Amino acid sequence: MSYNSILGIDIERTKPVNLNDFRDDMTYMEWREIYSDMIPLRRFYEFWTIKESVMKAEGDISLRDPKDIFIRPDVAFCNEKYWYIHPLEIDYYGYVSFLVISNPYPEIQTIEVDLLKEFSTQTH
Repeated sequence: MSYNSILGIDIERTKPVNLNDFRDDMTYMEWREIYSDMIPLRRFYEFWTIKESVMKAEGDISLRDPKDIFIRPDVAFCNEKYWYIHPLEIDYYGYVSFLVISNPYPEIQTIEVDLLKEFSTQTH
């Protein structure tokens, strides 16, 4: 939630995929970086979650071509706007999550919620 910025968040479980199926969704430089990484699948998911976070922030996740989102180390560029990238630490192994925000100097606070506990304590 933000009172003065636009944001987008995505979380993905890093399950095996055929990376070639996503070749058209990445720029040449992103693709090069994925395949030169020690763990290409994890690097792919980092790029993918950043792109999905930007699409959510832009409000058109189903209409945007992921290749139109250009990712640099701390910022993504899309639709003539900069989105500032912040990795979110997830305590579960095998998940990748990113937040993108329109404000270059946000004050970010995270709150950990145990969803299993929350849902199991609700009475019907």
